[in-house]
Amino acid sequence: MRFLFALWVCLLVAVISTFAMAASVTGKYSDGQLTVELIKSGDSVTGTITINNQRYPASAAQFEGSTAEGIFTVGTDNFTFSATIDGDTLSLTSGGKTYALKRISPPANPLAGEHQAPAGAAPAGNGAMAGYTVEATSESGKSLMTKKPQATSIQSALESTFPDLARYFGARPVIGSAYEDAHDHRSGGATFSAKLNGQPIRGIVSCKLDDGAGATVAVIYGRSDAPKTEWDKLTTPAAGSAKAPPVDLAKALGPNAQEYQFPDGTGSITLADGWKTQAQSAISPIFIQGPGKQNAWINSSINVLTPDSPTLRMMRQNEAFIRRWGGKPAPAPMQFVAEFTDPVQALTDLTPQMSKMSESKGGPAVRIDKIISHKDMPSSLKDGKAAVITWDVTRTENGESTAYRSNEFMQMTMMGNGSWMMITTGFTSPAGTYDHDGPVVLAMVRSEKVNQEVAAQRMQQISQQNMAMIKQMGDVANANLQRNHEQWMRDQDQRNAIYQEQHDAQMQGYAQHNQQWANDQWQKSRNNADFVETIKGTRTVYDTVTGASGTADLNYVNGVVDNLNRAALDPNRFVQIPLRDEMYAAPEQMHR
Repeated sequence: MRFLFALWVCLLVAVISTFAMAASVTGKYSDGQLTVELIKSGDSVTGTITINNQRYPASAAQFEGSTAEGIFTVGTDNFTFSATIDGDTLSLTSGGKTYALKRISPPANPLAGEHQAPAGAAPAGNGAMAGYTVEATSESGKSLMTKKPQATSIQSALESTFPDLARYFGARPVIGSAYEDAHDHRSGGATFSAKLNGQPIRGIVSCKLDDGAGATVAVIYGRSDAPKTEWDKLTTPAAGSAKAPPVDLAKALGPNAQEYQFPDGTGSITLADGWKTQAQSAISPIFIQGPGKQNAWINSSINVLTPDSPTLRMMRQNEAFIRRWGGKPAPAPMQFVAEFTDPVQALTDLTPQMSKMSESKGGPAVRIDKIISHKDMPSSLKDGKAAVITWDVTRTENGESTAYRSNEFMQMTMMGNGSWMMITTGFTSPAGTYDHDGPVVLAMVRSEKVNQEVAAQRMQQISQQNMAMIKQMGDVANANLQRNHEQWMRDQDQRNAIYQEQHDAQMQGYAQHNQQWANDQWQKSRNNADFVETIKGTRTVYDTVTGASGTADLNYVNGVVDNLNRAALDPNRFVQIPLRDEMYAAPEQMHR
């Protein structure tokens, strides 16, 4: 439990501070929790997005008017955002959420005008709030303590503290997130932001009910852009505060500790004897292996889909379509799927999936045996949830099972479009060495140093690479679209030609059928006329010279025509016309 609270003290910095960033062309903007830095680079805008002490490379197209679209990178994943600048306000939208960020003015030259009190200092003649004692001081802020004898709950302790803060800062602070212990409700607090001597500050109020009566209240505040080292000074535990004593880094790390330089030059971390890492950068997740099968990680993150996310629905629809047509869908990539609940439930839901992924890569199977403890914490992520969790776990590898204990600070926040992100810092150790390993891991975490200049350059390079990748992907997509369109047009022409050929053949078949039917009907009519002529017993005889006609007996018509032609001395003048030709004469083709 001592290490549990010590780890919380270390990670308290993540709740109330962000690291300073390099100057930008457009400016630096912040709402006290989220900080955005924009840098013009050629025809694009690059920079960083900082939240929860984590910096993410960002890239955007050049602002058109006051708006730009871009992406930021979390690990190997890219997320989109849009940004609009209106005077000193930057509106940043991502994942369905919008943040209103104010421009952070550069520090004034202290020699350019009248003397002013140092940024972050208390009002003149008032080093501490009335009734409070100063427990720690840095150039950026203070750590204060007091007793609230009349407080009977965390709520009443907070309600009596914020008027003190209002008098101290000259205006009522803006309350951020509030929290309370989920088990006994005897400890809790709230984050806040305010201004002191014109400088934006952030802080946290921590309350713990005393066993007798009243409550102990701790207030820690500092400039919003204070570096981590300044916050380390302010979070050094004070006497009577119920906090764990500060960690002696040199003693915890041991005499054989080695400083590990990240290959990309972004900083370093000091590793205790026997601990190793292959981490390439301070701006990426850091994984550390211990000499006794311990594992530690700093700022590891994963993306999780909710069960009803659009991505999962689309994947299921594609699989169903392929199966409907007799195909076999390709194996889908491993996706973490869980509801956005709370850190403890999320850990319980995701561990079996992490175990399955570990086994697929030849690693151990992992099973949670028991949640030992958890403490809800204020989250520095917008609308986020956070907790420090300790649990027992069994790892099985090559048929051998080993009992471990894990401790982790977990934060989770929705990313929009049916996905959320989990960010963790913690460690896992064999149960027998857990108490010994805790201070060692904490010391290594606190020993990390970041070269802000190199980190900013590296993130700018990543941003430029991302922009180039996006452009390349766009060019490839456009080329594919054009090729697909041209192929579709060729296929369409071929389909039209085949259709026309089939249509012509069908029409020709119809015409032949109709012609055959007409011939059959014509022939039937002529046959019927022959029958009628036989019944009548006469046939028409026609004079081709005068146009006169008459009838002759059907039995003698041939002789009559011959005699008439001999008398006229013209063998072709008189002709006989059968009744079938009189009534049913037809075009030549019908006689074929």
